[in-house]
Amino acid sequence: MGDVMKDMGDIRAIRDQQTYLKVVDEIARHRAAVPKTGTYLALRIDLIRHFMRNRKMIQADLAHVLGSRSRASELLSGKRKLTMNQAWKIHKAWHLLPEALIRPEGETWHGR
Repeated sequence: MGDVMKDMGDIRAIRDQQTYLKVVDEIARHRAAVPKTGTYLALRIDLIRHFMRNRKMIQADLAHVLGSRSRASELLSGKRKLTMNQAWKIHKAWHLLPEALIRPEGETWHGR
């Protein structure tokens, strides 16, 4: 399971839950090795960034989902935490698993 990102080569679409869980696990391990400012917040933002990069989306795409360019900017820069309402909007628009977006900090998640 290690080095999922290296095994993937160029970034490709996550087409199944097993690959999704591997990527989330890899991001979590990477975050564990890096000093954190927002722990789980950083993981959620990394997940959103990965999703956006994978689909060649830009900040304006996130702004469209959230309804605000400034909120998208603040969220991606880490200046603002992801709210439950924003997580729900992202889930509905992009079909990301809600558990990956709304899990309370410190809680473990093992997928569905």
